[in-house]
Amino acid sequence: MSSASSLQAHPIADLGHWVGMDSYKILKRHEPEYTQLIMDGSGLCEDVAGIVAEYVVDGEVMDRTGWAKTFGVDIGPETKDVQEALKFPDFYETYHAPNPIDVVEEVPVHQIRQVCQSCIIPTVRPQTVKRLVNNVSEDFSLAVLGDIAKAPVNGHPAKYMREDSTALRQHGTAKAGPASLVMMLKDVAARGRPWSEESDNPKKRGQVQYLENEINKKTKFGCRLPDALSQNTAVLVHHALTGERLLGSPTGKEGSWTYGRTIEQVRHGEHFCQMLSGGFGGGGPTIGGRRPSVLTIGSNHNGDKECCVAVLR
Repeated sequence: MSSASSLQAHPIADLGHWVGMDSYKILKRHEPEYTQLIMDGSGLCEDVAGIVAEYVVDGEVMDRTGWAKTFGVDIGPETKDVQEALKFPDFYETYHAPNPIDVVEEVPVHQIRQVCQSCIIPTVRPQTVKRLVNNVSEDFSLAVLGDIAKAPVNGHPAKYMREDSTALRQHGTAKAGPASLVMMLKDVAARGRPWSEESDNPKKRGQVQYLENEINKKTKFGCRLPDALSQNTAVLVHHALTGERLLGSPTGKEGSWTYGRTIEQVRHGEHFCQMLSGGFGGGGPTIGGRRPSVLTIGSNHNGDKECCVAVLR
């Protein structure tokens, strides 16, 4: 019997009671009287924290099984880094913490959402993929991601607007580093600000400073500067699973043209611009009988009103 079904079968171990609010702190401290009570009432094994962690994570992470089912590729077993990212109770605390954008923007307390209510499915960004149809293995990259996204085994297809864009010519084949877990909020931040700019006025600081000085200093979310491969993996996985287009065109989630900058720079002659992705809309040419959505990957200058930054962990 699986741990999830065991918990559901015993009312005394109902997760609404044992994993709500501060109960994860009890499990973290391993207070024997509570642990023993759960064991006695449910007949579960001694690793209560492990069982709860498995239940909380199960079905909520785009992992090896999800990649195979959705895209027909094998991303290999979980790496140590991914296992560490999913470790209980750290993952649970982050996943059920207040949305950091809501906190920074001082949303009324009763309107603050949890991260789990306002993020896309946490996704394993792989280092390599093996196509199950022919057992060919490849280093994961933006180019490979784009090819996989065109024809998912199950889900909504998508393609890049221009596979030969300057940005993709310069960064499309860059190999992924070690596999990592990407948690990305659906909301974007710091729209219309420059990529990086110091200021005594918080409202005039750049997007880098917003993430580092606002999000990370005022919350425990621990966001990082978005890189193109992590950001676009999250966006395209979410689209394949749900059909929703983040960083969208006026028909996308935001309802207006939206582009998220990333850490990479694109060279145009003697000038460099931040790489970005977005304008995710419909209407691409039919591929295999299906009409994919279209995602633009390019670059732009600071200050564009359509440019923002995605919040990733």
